[in-house]
Amino acid sequence: MYSELTAQNPYLELSGGLSVSSLHFLPRHIRAGINAQAGIGICPYIPEKRLIPIDTIGNARNSHPIIDENFRAYLCVSYTPKGETKLNINNQKVKGETYYFEIKPQGRYYIPLTPFYLGGGLYMGIAASKSLTHNGQRIKDIDPKDYYRTVDVGTIISGGCEVGVGHTRIVGEIAIEKGLFNVSKTSDKKHTFAILLNVGVSMTILDKYFKHY
Repeated sequence: MYSELTAQNPYLELSGGLSVSSLHFLPRHIRAGINAQAGIGICPYIPEKRLIPIDTIGNARNSHPIIDENFRAYLCVSYTPKGETKLNINNQKVKGETYYFEIKPQGRYYIPLTPFYLGGGLYMGIAASKSLTHNGQRIKDIDPKDYYRTVDVGTIISGGCEVGVGHTRIVGEIAIEKGLFNVSKTSDKKHTFAILLNVGVSMTILDKYFKHY
């Protein structure tokens, strides 16, 4: 009988959903938003070829044995809001908001015989948009760069499920991101924190199988 050594790879994943983020871990500074994410995943393999027999008369083919068919490495990029903060500038109460483009190298382990997986990794964020507002009006004469740093780095913990529908897979995931850097240029320490709830689709880019008897 044939058995598959690995699923098709690489994988293309597109997802999006809701986020709840904060810079202070306080209810009055929590911000709801929408995020979007795209990623490429692969099943890593050992860079050493071996011959695998494919029929009873000795014909063989080269194959790269995978490290673990339940593990995938992903590189994702996302656009994510990262909370709001209240500032006092020139005796005015000002609200600041920051959106990040994030690069996320991470791994996922798919629990055998279940549709669920656990994951984790790192992210590096580059501030794509910074704004300061007062009473709902954007402040144009104050540069947000004077108050917020451009780069943010942090960790990711995630969990989700993946269910096959035809030639695609429906993916649902909840992820927690915690910033490690102080993103404030003022004396206050502000670390990003976000909970992301995403739904999307995953599909294979190459339709190749490694099979053997």
